Amino acid sequence: MKRLGLVALLAIGMFLPVGCGSSGGDGLAQFVQQLRGCSEDGLSYIVALTLIMEPVIDAIQDGDEFPGLTVDETDEDQDIWSFNYLADLDNDGVPETTVSGSIDFSEDPTDGIANGATATINFNVAGAEFIAGGGTLNTTYGANGASTTWGGGSLSSDDCDTTFSIPQGSPINFDTNDTEPMANLFGGEIYGSLLLTVDIGDHDLEATLTMTMGSETIQATDVEIDGAEAGDFSFDVEFDEERLSEVFECAFGTLLGLQEVLETLQAVALGVLGGSFEGDLETTPVPGNPLATAFTATVDGTTITGTIALGGIPVPNAPISATITFEYDDGNLLASATSGNPLVIQGTLNGDGNGIDDVLVHGRVATQYPDAGGDGLDCDGVVTIPSTNPVSINFFDSEGDVNEGAIMLIEVDFLGDNLKLAIASIEDGDDVDFFPVGVLFNNLPIPFSLLELG
Repeated sequence: MKRLGLVALLAIGMFLPVGCGSSGGDGLAQFVQQLRGCSEDGLSYIVALTLIMEPVIDAIQDGDEFPGLTVDETDEDQDIWSFNYLADLDNDGVPETTVSGSIDFSEDPTDGIANGATATINFNVAGAEFIAGGGTLNTTYGANGASTTWGGGSLSSDDCDTTFSIPQGSPINFDTNDTEPMANLFGGEIYGSLLLTVDIGDHDLEATLTMTMGSETIQATDVEIDGAEAGDFSFDVEFDEERLSEVFECAFGTLLGLQEVLETLQAVALGVLGGSFEGDLETTPVPGNPLATAFTATVDGTTITGTIALGGIPVPNAPISATITFEYDDGNLLASATSGNPLVIQGTLNGDGNGIDDVLVHGRVATQYPDAGGDGLDCDGVVTIPSTNPVSINFFDSEGDVNEGAIMLIEVDFLGDNLKLAIASIEDGDDVDFFPVGVLFNNLPIPFSLLELG
């Protein structure tokens, strides 16, 4: 499926925050350092904005649902669609930015986007705190995932204003082909030039950034600082796909580990309610709280201790919730939830009063696979499930049902790298499954297509 050429703007925000080599003297080097700080809160948002267009197109072409996103055909005769997306661009679990606009297609996109088709994208960005911007981009689609894009836009924050312009006569080319190895950027080739202007306080920098096919080096030419000519400089793409794969394995393992923890906790909760438990379960009333029970459970070499506090007196066939703090150790995985960030299980107590149906969970669980990377390198993870978007307790069970609208935020530290991954359950044909909806690798957005769940 072809994506909008907005993704070509990956080059803007992806490259600037990385280390730069300068040949323009100390003044330029100092300004580039300021530019890096500015870009982390500005241009990286533009990159994340480009990735949003992937689910927008999916929703238009296939009717796929996506949390926080609405699309509408505003002019059937002209093939014009509007979109509005309440996005979590910084992956903190709180949607803070509204991305909206319209897309004018040259032909009906629901029939597929053909070779030679075009689209004009008008977009606006409005953040709850300081992000604001907008622009227009024009994309022409080629064969096998290739596209060209020209246009421009701007983004403003408390610290800086950024403007980019891509000439129509020399558009940016984005070429992705799954059968070929990656060349100079994630998932394919980006090559071409764009004019970038950044204002920081009383100073401004203007430069032409050029990306060359097969090269990982970005050239900045025609550089001007405060209107005066400055030396050209260059910087390299710093990305290790193999390392990303290893860190993602840590994240995926964290999700699998969470599934094991949740299944054990559900069994413990049923045991506390008087149901059967396949193992040893010791319970003790918590003084001063008649609805709370301290427990120690062991089953199949796993030990889990903690406290379960019910949200009310259990009533058969009625809603029930339980707040759980715990420490878990199965000899391979360590996990915990603290009183400041507990895990909450909710569902419906069955007619016998000893089981919970339609179980959903939310909260925060910290995990660790000790020495997962060897040499004492641990795989440390944190999974946060917002209370507004709980997840079914058997979300990774092949025989279980994934509930729609669930969101999980996973952050892992492994091998000296950091990965933040937001996944959401989305309808896919007759099934509902989890898909990445936001990815930051060492705080840089990357395309969702590089990661596969399951």
